[in-house]
Amino acid sequence: MEICTFQMGMVHGLVQTEAYARSVLGVLDESKLDDRTAARMGRQRIFERSKPPIFWMVLSEAALYQEIGGPDVMREQLARLLSLAAEPRANVQILPFAAGAHAGSQGSFNVYRFSSDPTIVYTEGYGSGHPTANPDTVQDCSLRYDHLQAAALSIRDSAELIRRVTEDRYGEQVA
Repeated sequence: MEICTFQMGMVHGLVQTEAYARSVLGVLDESKLDDRTAARMGRQRIFERSKPPIFWMVLSEAALYQEIGGPDVMREQLARLLSLAAEPRANVQILPFAAGAHAGSQGSFNVYRFSSDPTIVYTEGYGSGHPTANPDTVQDCSLRYDHLQAAALSIRDSAELIRRVTEDRYGEQVA
């Protein structure tokens, strides 16, 4: 399985820290926040499988600056992104502001590729998710994703940008 995600405004739930997830999930609705946060953290166990999925995230540079949960939460979240560099099946690329108009300007989306099932594109709206295996949509989003990867910084340059933003904006040096 391969998960390819483009995120415009925040880090994908599969790699969010607990504090970051709590901050995101608690906006305007703190009901059952502990349960909803635990459910999000539970989904991250997919990476503990004997053969975890390949995870590839193209993240808008804006998400590094959108201070979710405060400076401490952001430092921890950005450190989590940097820790993925040690995971051979997880990759993070930053789409820089300098990219200008880009193939993901219409919003965040996920492409799930399976070895024996059709590829699925998944988008979210307020309170609802929209999965589709429509071949035209899958082809369009796959092409968009390819263009986003090409426009994004390399994995190494992305990690350097994350380090720089962490130090400059959130006041801590990271390895």
